[in-house]
Amino acid sequence: MHLRTGTTFRRLALAASLIVPLTAQAQAPKVLRVAMTASDVPTTTGMPNNGSEGMRFLGFPVFEPLVNWDLSRADRPADIMPGLATAWTQDPADGRKWRFDLRQGVKFHDGSDFGADSVIWNFDRFYKNDSPQSMPPAPRWPAAGSRS
Repeated sequence: MHLRTGTTFRRLALAASLIVPLTAQAQAPKVLRVAMTASDVPTTTGMPNNGSEGMRFLGFPVFEPLVNWDLSRADRPADIMPGLATAWTQDPADGRKWRFDLRQGVKFHDGSDFGADSVIWNFDRFYKNDSPQSMPPAPRWPAAGSRS
């Protein structure tokens, strides 16, 4: 008797697993929820600093880079293409230095002009910890289960 019940249960479970996908397809979803690993989007200092999800949802739509990824084709690796920089060259005497030709006529949301000073200010903010506009480190939250 127990074997028969177990077999019947397995058959019902199999039948239910076949029906559920059909039912799920018949109901059109009304809300799309995306899970992401970003605790401070947007940051108070501007640029998202918590990984690719922060960049994907805030960084790319809000901040214009000097160069962009060319994602126009899926059949080859992405290359870089002009963004706020129209051209760039590496210094032949020092491979650590680059020259960027900047797009003309670009304005910030407040109407101020974009130029070399803007680029330098942002690079200093990101790379120099002692600059007045440097980004503070991302907040550190205690690990789950730890005691403060």
